[in-house]
Amino acid sequence: FDLSLDAEGMVVSMIAVGQLPGAFLGGVVTDGYGRRPAIVLQNCLYLAGAIMTAQARSIGVLLAGQFVVGIGVAVSVASNLAYITEVVPKERAGGLI
Repeated sequence: FDLSLDAEGMVVSMIAVGQLPGAFLGGVVTDGYGRRPAIVLQNCLYLAGAIMTAQARSIGVLLAGQFVVGIGVAVSVASNLAYITEVVPKERAGGLI
C-alpha cells in the first residue's frame, strides 16, 4: 500500500480502537464461560486478524484486520492474567503478572 501519514496512523491506532469492545468482551467471556474458552477465542481472533491483515487488498480490510487483532489483545489481558494467577505457584506469580 502507498499510504499517507494519516492512513498509516489509522492502521496503527485501529488496534487500540479494537481493544475498547475487546475489554468488555474479554471480561464477559472469561467470567461467563471460563479461561479456556476465552483463550481459544483470543487465539481465533489473533489468527483471523492476521489472515485479514496479510490478505488485505484494500485499506478497509487492513483496518478491519487490525481491529480484530485489537479485540484479541484485550481478550488476552482478561483471560491470560486469570490463567497465570491460578496456575503459577504463589512464590513465582509476582514476576509473571
